[in-house]
Amino acid sequence: MIFELGYLEKTFYVSCNGLTQGREIDAWREFYEELVASCILSHENFGYIQTNYIGRHITSIKFSPQAQTLERFVAEIYEAIPSEEQEALLRNLIPIQSDEYIWVNEDSIMRLGAKPGQESNINISPTAEWTL
Repeated sequence: MIFELGYLEKTFYVSCNGLTQGREIDAWREFYEELVASCILSHENFGYIQTNYIGRHITSIKFSPQAQTLERFVAEIYEAIPSEEQEALLRNLIPIQSDEYIWVNEDSIMRLGAKPGQESNINISPTAEWTL
């Protein structure tokens, strides 16, 4: 799992395909399931986090070669607003290498993980750009 938590702007995104059944459509639920329930962050320190609704991003309907059907993406964009203690704990994770998450900056998001002149070893979703 690669969870794009943003670039110290504390931005994360929640997306769904327009169908709510079985999808995470609540910012807190997505944050909790991806980062707390997976033990990346502790429930003790991240039992709750404030969020600010930024807006909605909706794509046009287009054919998906992967799904072999028409699709439309609807993403609710939220900004995480951690307490000072939570922010310090998040910043402590930055230098730690993990197979479960990665911290990326705006340039990495725009390049979808590609580094000029280097072989890319991370894959960032094109939808991550919607958080910038």
